[in-house]
Amino acid sequence: MAGNPVILHSALAPEALADTLLRSIDKDVAGLRSLMPWFIRLVWKGGSREVRGLIAGNTFRVKRWNAMQWSPNFYGKWEADGGGTRIEGYFDLAPTVRWSLRLTLVTVLSLAVLGIVLNTLDITTGTHCPGRVLLIVETSPL
Repeated sequence: MAGNPVILHSALAPEALADTLLRSIDKDVAGLRSLMPWFIRLVWKGGSREVRGLIAGNTFRVKRWNAMQWSPNFYGKWEADGGGTRIEGYFDLAPTVRWSLRLTLVTVLSLAVLGIVLNTLDITTGTHCPGRVLLIVETSPL
């Protein structure tokens, strides 16, 4: 679980909660949105409902249809609790987004360090800024 869990209580039975969730969300299609051109994504509504997600057993993941790639998902699970259901969840980035952000950070920092090292070597060897520039101008007599 993430650092800040969200706990919800429902009066529905666990089986009824699963059916209600299935009827309330659109099924998430993995690569559909990422394959669309950006100008279509701006106006495309997605589905008839406002959220999309997956339900497996007593766990689920939901996200808004118009959410960008870096928007968090809500991961949750439910269990029977007295006369109803206890839903425990948290907001987090999708695993592919987390790894792509880490890879981007490592790549940018590596290129920055490489640039600093190469510029430092260039300045210390004196090849970066030559001390004098020789300018030769030829004039012809009139």
